[in-house]
Order: sequence, then C-alpha cells, then structure tokens
Amino acid sequence: MTKRLRSRARSVGAACAALVLLAPAAQGQDISPQADRLPPHRGGIGVMPQGLYVCELPDGSASSRGVVQPGTSFRITSASRYISDQGTGTYLRRGDTMVLSSGPRAGEQYQIVGDGFVRRLENGNPGRLRCLHRAR
Repeated sequence: MTKRLRSRARSVGAACAALVLLAPAAQGQDISPQADRLPPHRGGIGVMPQGLYVCELPDGSASSRGVVQPGTSFRITSASRYISDQGTGTYLRRGDTMVLSSGPRAGEQYQIVGDGFVRRLENGNPGRLRCLHRAR
C-alpha cells in the first residue's frame, strides 16, 4: 500500500468514526455528559494535590481523632485520575467541589474544606465522612 493510499485510508477511517460518534446527535439525541453527576458550578476547573486521601469518621469520644473507614480512601494519581480499592477512574474539581466522575465510585461528591481536607457530600450537604491528604 502506498503512502498516499494509507493516508487516505486513515482520513476515511477518521470520518467514519466521527459519523458513528455523532449519529445520535444528528437524530436529536442528547450526547452531553451525565449532568446529574456534576455539582452546581462553583468556580473554575482545578486539580487536587496528588497523594493518598485517608477517609475516616469522627470517633465517638470528644477527641478529634477519627476512625479510618475501610474501602473509602483513595489516591489522586494525576491531574484528573484517582485510584481506590474498587478500581480507577477520573475526577473533576470545580471550585470547592470534587466529583469522582467515572469509574466504580462515579457520582461521589466531596466538598473541599481546606488544604488537604475534603468532606463527602450527602444529598448536597457535608456529611460526617472526612478525608485527609496523608502522603504523596
């Protein structure tokens, strides 16, 4: 196959892929991302500090210590990816809110309270589960 023919084949392949991906939109179907997974817009897009976030619930006593909750911690590995015991996915930070937007924990939302400190949102309100940035 000549170089020109290979180039043309790639172009035709790209055009076919675009048609397949955009066909639902041409039929009037909504192809936008799942808007119900995203929090209300509260600022610009940002990134989280990379590293391990250990999630815990407050201890029943008056101390400020927490009890680590199995299966809730996660690690931010890059500007848009996380990994947890359940698997890997992507996250989106918008202002003071972070959403695990894909993967096994898709839809989980966290309020960014301070540097290295997030609190899981439950029905749009800060819940008891808190996650602390522990290590890079």
